[in-house]
Amino acid sequence: MPTRQPTFVHINGATELICPDCRKLLQTVVHRVPASEWPSDDRRGARQFEMLLAFEKCLRAAWLGHSSHWFGVGEVQPSEFLALLDDLTKALLARNLDQTSLINRFQCEFIGAVPHHRPRSWADASFPKLSPRMRAKVLCAVIAIISREEISVLFSLWYWTRSSGSEVKAQKLEWLFENATTRVQAMLIRGSERWPAALRERMRVLHGASGIDVDNVLARFEAIRAELGFTSLVRRPGDPGWRGSLADLPA
Repeated sequence: MPTRQPTFVHINGATELICPDCRKLLQTVVHRVPASEWPSDDRRGARQFEMLLAFEKCLRAAWLGHSSHWFGVGEVQPSEFLALLDDLTKALLARNLDQTSLINRFQCEFIGAVPHHRPRSWADASFPKLSPRMRAKVLCAVIAIISREEISVLFSLWYWTRSSGSEVKAQKLEWLFENATTRVQAMLIRGSERWPAALRERMRVLHGASGIDVDNVLARFEAIRAELGFTSLVRRPGDPGWRGSLADLPA
């Protein structure tokens, strides 16, 4: 019986889970079936799953302080990878204009149904605190946002576009920026200073085209939030701390 929790280590260019007591790899020996060998109706989901596993390896490497490489982004330093995931998690789960979140606009077939996300707090979302299924959905959305075109399309909306006969459009970083609120756009611009170079450049172009005054937008949001005196989205008139209308608080 192990006395300590398993941990990830970097071995021969791969990230593996080991037992900290006996230092043995904790591997399940299975025969992996390539996506090309799956039934035709399942191949899209199988390919998504393969890409998600590859992305999770990059994440584990970053947690262990190792750089990684991702399609369409290039070499990514650990701090850049973790900052990118942190900022995109906040953006995807932030309150949007329809009082839901942009994460609801993404769909990954092999994950299954994930409850519709409706933010109940002004606090920023934290990736480690999400449920396992929501973490998987966020990672799939991040893959769509940052990857090169063919991978982005793979993780973009499919069910509804396939049913309607419409063309599948990639939900890339530019799509996220266009559909985000001004506050989230400003947050992304500010956070992109810590991102990989290729994504910093894409955000620089988006910032230039938007003309957003980042300092002004973020300062105004914090001032209004402080003036209202609370962070919860579910308080009602008469509740302790109620000092204004949430409808007046820009997202």
